[in-house]
Parts: sequence; C-alpha cells; structure tokens
Amino acid sequence: MKYLTIFAVVILSTINCLGRNPPVREEFKIDEHLCAELSTIVKECSQIKVGSTDRDIEKLFIAEEGVTPVGKQIFDFKTCPYIKVNVTFAVTNRLPTMDDKIAYISPLYLDVP
Repeated sequence: MKYLTIFAVVILSTINCLGRNPPVREEFKIDEHLCAELSTIVKECSQIKVGSTDRDIEKLFIAEEGVTPVGKQIFDFKTCPYIKVNVTFAVTNRLPTMDDKIAYISPLYLDVP
C-alpha cells in the first residue's frame, strides 16, 4: 500500500507538471559598447604568446604582488584588474630579467581582485 501511495503521488505530480508551460527566458539586451571593449581587449592580449618576453607582457599587464612559485606569475590587465592571465616563464639558473621568455600563458579569465 505504501508503494502504491508513492506511485500515485509521483504520477499526479508528473501530470501536474506536464500541464504547465515551461518558463519563458527573459530577453536580454546586448551591450554593444561592452562587447566592443571586450573584443578590443582580447585582440590586444592575443599578441602575447609563448615565446614573448616579460617586457612584452608588462606592456599590457601588471604583475600581481605576493609570493608565487619560481617562474610563475599572475598578471592583471592594466586597465581592469578583473581580467587576469597566468604565465610561466622558462626557468633559468639566473635571476629573472625582463627578457625572460614565456613558456606557458593561460587563457584570459575574470577574477575579483
């Protein structure tokens, strides 16, 4: 009897849900200015690639302060610190210089500073 009651509740709930219209997605207005700004930023940042130097990346980004592993750094976009990128430099046995080469660069991502 217990299973019959559960089955009946499930069937009635399903029938009730089927009779309802699905929720309508709200229409959103695309912010053309914001899209254009983001497109410009992405194009600028795509110039920085594996093989670019620390000097190249620091034209567009600022290194975050704090302790990081040797050869790795998080950079913030100069005009918006929410836009970030992770960079790994080719490690050498000398002190870091502005001519160190990028060995890995992450895709751009958003993060609250």
